Amino acid sequence: MLAAAPDAVRTRVYRIPASPDTPSFYRALDAFTLPSRYEGFALSALEALATGLPLILTDCPGNDDLKHYGFNALRWSPIGDSSGLAARISGWLDGVAAPNNHRETMVTKLNANDTWKQVLRCYEIQPVASDSERQ
Repeated sequence: MLAAAPDAVRTRVYRIPASPDTPSFYRALDAFTLPSRYEGFALSALEALATGLPLILTDCPGNDDLKHYGFNALRWSPIGDSSGLAARISGWLDGVAAPNNHRETMVTKLNANDTWKQVLRCYEIQPVASDSERQ
């Protein structure tokens, strides 16, 4: 995939080994891309969003769940289109430092407690109040 990228991309893209210190890992990145064919639950994309990183994701099941939240530095690439992914990375390099709404959106629209309640409501299951909510 990287071989199809222009020189400006190849010189800035690195594959980094896994690390148990994920917050430091994400803070060391300029941006995040997840070229998946399928994601059940894209935890790594959520972690990158929470860090405030711009993202490029493939438009696959799991990743596409993030489309309707209004993230302003999230770009999409078709599944299996390595040239398209490289082009999106190239086109996006100019805007990497631009401000984005990812952290704010994560807090306001993807609050874990509210999100799970929404999932439970979809299946008509009443959530059980937590200790803090009962008080």
